[in-house]
Amino acid sequence: MKTLLLIVLLFQYETEKHYEKLDTDKNFGSIITEITITVSTSYKPEEQIDNFVKRVKKDKTTFCFNEDFCSKNFLRSTGKLLPGKSYNIKIFQITGMVTTEQCVNFLRNQKAVMLGAQGLTLAYDVAGDEFPKGKYVTSFDEKDVLWKDPKGYCRVPVVFSSYTDDFGFFLGYFGANLDNKSCILGFFENK
Repeated sequence: MKTLLLIVLLFQYETEKHYEKLDTDKNFGSIITEITITVSTSYKPEEQIDNFVKRVKKDKTTFCFNEDFCSKNFLRSTGKLLPGKSYNIKIFQITGMVTTEQCVNFLRNQKAVMLGAQGLTLAYDVAGDEFPKGKYVTSFDEKDVLWKDPKGYCRVPVVFSSYTDDFGFFLGYFGANLDNKSCILGFFENK
């Protein structure tokens, strides 16, 4: 048992070491969707997710919905949207294997406003039909504001858009790897 644990820990260490050496920006491709929105003057971040949940759970195109995707669990976000202000929403294709930490670092370097579930739900509200088909779109936030499930894992909101225009709303794991079936979403201040 000790040998197996040692092998697993060594593999994890070598994998993390390998990821540190990668030129991670090359694993983030071009922007595949970009839209500009102006946040409604009636926008209330504390109500955004639950109002979204009420709408999409009834929608015929929703094939899956994680019940933990709710305001209670994702009320906090690092960034704040200002009602009446315009933002660019960009969805970046991932082209190689990346860690969630690398995704957060990439978004930080791009100067994204970190919004997590609030950003994902708002982006879906205004442009869900423009989400890439056959891809998982994740909206990250800083780890310290993410909701932790009962087992202590930090969770991140994810939307999957099928080729038949059906949508699934999931919670991924912060710390997992993402590949070319995934995209990341960021909000950017309009200057």
